[in-house]
Amino acid sequence: MELFALLEAATWINREAADEGAIIWSDSVYAVKGCNSWRPIWKNNGWRKSSPNGNGRKRTIANADLWKAVDLQLSRNALVTIAWCKGHSGIAGNERADALAETGGG
Repeated sequence: MELFALLEAATWINREAADEGAIIWSDSVYAVKGCNSWRPIWKNNGWRKSSPNGNGRKRTIANADLWKAVDLQLSRNALVTIAWCKGHSGIAGNERADALAETGGG
């Protein structure tokens, strides 16, 4: 769900504030590292993981279609930054997002 939320945020930014800088905060280390570190590598490898030494077989990444959609949205605006925040630590926006996620509401 964290990755889907990130996609929705990036899509909204591109629709409502195209070419403006923005920070998308997430308490998901997977989503943040995926966007900031792994995404360019996966994209370069045809959306597959490969062994660090390059000799192993390439494996499909989880949620590849979702990662491709995230990549498309983030590639549209280089001024969008993905940043990590600690979850369940009293940050109002993060607490609100968690509450909405639990109810499935927006």
